[in-house]
Amino acid sequence: MTNKNEVYWKLCCTVFYILSGLTFSPLILSPGRTEPSLGGVPYTLWTTVVLGFSLLLLTFIGTRVHRAVAAKPGELP
Repeated sequence: MTNKNEVYWKLCCTVFYILSGLTFSPLILSPGRTEPSLGGVPYTLWTTVVLGFSLLLLTFIGTRVHRAVAAKPGELP
């Protein structure tokens, strides 16, 4: 893995941990909070959907950055 890819991989991991922590924080999961709504969808639902798509995009980027190096026959990757 090149140095540039290592930096991107570490950045992906850091953002992943931040988004995962944010998902279960009181900032998102506050009981009884429905405002602001977006198109009639309550706050908790649309923010969770946005966070979910962000994690999906981050996973896609991570697979492009952290490609497995082809192992020689008979070796474990």
